[in-house]
Amino acid sequence: MVPKKTWLNTFFCIVLSISIAIYLFSTNVFGLVPALAVCFFGITIGLLLGQDVKVNPKGSKAYVTSSDLNAKSKSSTSKLTTLIKQQQNTYQQVFLKNPTTFHQPTFHYDWWMFPIPVHPAASSTSKQYAVNDVEITQLLQHDLFMKTYFLSIEKYLNNLSKHGWNQYPIRYEKMLRSLSCFISVSQNLTKNHNIESIQKKLYPLASKAVEYAEQNHMNTGRMAILIRDVKKILMGDVLTSKKEFAPAFRSVSLSNTEKCIAALSSEALLNADVRLKKMSS
Repeated sequence: MVPKKTWLNTFFCIVLSISIAIYLFSTNVFGLVPALAVCFFGITIGLLLGQDVKVNPKGSKAYVTSSDLNAKSKSSTSKLTTLIKQQQNTYQQVFLKNPTTFHQPTFHYDWWMFPIPVHPAASSTSKQYAVNDVEITQLLQHDLFMKTYFLSIEKYLNNLSKHGWNQYPIRYEKMLRSLSCFISVSQNLTKNHNIESIQKKLYPLASKAVEYAEQNHMNTGRMAILIRDVKKILMGDVLTSKKEFAPAFRSVSLSNTEKCIAALSSEALLNADVRLKKMSS
C-alpha cells in the first residue's frame, strides 16, 4: 500500500463550504444556524479527505509505511552502535589491560568481538548481538570496527600460540565462524565498497585460524566441518553443499547468514549458551 494525501481536496471543500454558508446567510434564504451547519459539515468532509488514504496495489497483502522501514533501520543501527561500543570497551579494558590473559575463559566477550548469525533457539544475549548479511556489510565498511576486529583476532591467535590452548572451543568456533561469515559477505560486495583491502586482511587471519586449529587437533566433529567450509570459502567455493546439510539447504538461494546458521545445530548452540551462563554465574 502507498499512503496518499489529498490536501487539495481538503482546501477546496473548506473554501466551498464557507462560501456557501456565507451566501445562504447573506441572502436570508436560511438562518444563521443552518448556514453554520453547512459550514461545519463541509469543513469536516474536507478534513476527512485530507487524511492518509491507503491505496492497495494489485496483489498487496500488507501495508508497510516508510515509518515502519525507518523503525527497522533505526533498530539495526542502534544494535550495531551498541555492538561497536562494546567492542571498543572490551578491546581497551580487557585486551589491552590484560595482554597475557584476555584469551582465557574468565572473560566473556564473544558476542560482540566475533559477531555471527545465531539460531532462533539461542539465548537472548546471543540474539541481541547477532548480525545478518546487511549488518555484516555495514560492519565491513566501518573502519574502526574492522580495525579492532583484525587486531583482536590477531592478538587472540597470538596468545594461543604463545601461552597454549585455553580449552575453550566454543569461543574459537565462534571466532572462526565469524571470519567465515564476514568473508562470505565480502565476496558479494563490489570494488566500490573498498572491499579488496578488507579481504587482504580477512583471508590471512582465516588461514591462520584454520592452521592453528589443525595443528592442535581441533579438526573433529562440527569443527572439522567448519574448517573445511572456511577452506572452501578461501578458495572462492560455495560455503557448503546443500546436499550435506539437507534438509537445511533445500533452497538454492540461501543468504550467507542462513548458511552460517544452518551449519550450527540448535542443540549445539543451546549447549554453548548453557556453558556460558554457568561460567558467568
